[in-house]
Amino acid sequence: HQVPVGSTAVVEQTEVDRWQSKTFNREPLSRKETEALIERSKTARWSSPDSMAEHLEKHGRRHWGSAAGYGQAAIDIIRRGDRDVHVSVRRGRMKALFTERRRKGAVSLVVVDVASNQIETLHIRSAKRLSSITDDVPAIKQPARGITKWFH
Repeated sequence: HQVPVGSTAVVEQTEVDRWQSKTFNREPLSRKETEALIERSKTARWSSPDSMAEHLEKHGRRHWGSAAGYGQAAIDIIRRGDRDVHVSVRRGRMKALFTERRRKGAVSLVVVDVASNQIETLHIRSAKRLSSITDDVPAIKQPARGITKWFH
C-alpha cells in the first residue's frame, strides 16, 4: 500500500522522525515543534480497552476510580495548559511524557508513544523520577507551559 507524496501521513511521519532525531541527540524541540507534538498527542488513544483496563488496575483505580474517569484524566492532562511536557526515548521509541503536579512532590504522568500516537499509561510518580532505567534518552523538559490551542 503506497501513500501518495504530499499526503498527511508522509508529512506526519517526517515530522515525527525529525522530533525523534532531535530527542535521540538530546536536543530540545522548538516551541513550534512542541506545539505540534502536543496537538498530535491530543488525538492519542489507548491501544485497546484491555490495555487501559490493565493499567487502571495496576496504577489508577485508587486515584481515578472508574475506567471512564481514568481514560478522561489521561486526555485532560495532555490538553491542560498548566502541565509540563518532557520527551524521552525508551526501547528505541520516542515517548511524550505529560505531567500534572500533585501534592508532596508527585506528578500524574501520562506516557504517549509518539510514532503510534497511543497512550501507554497514566500513573502517579515522583516528579524527580520521570525517567526509567530502560530509557535510552532520559526525559528532557520541553517549552510547553500554556500551550492549549487547537490548530485548524
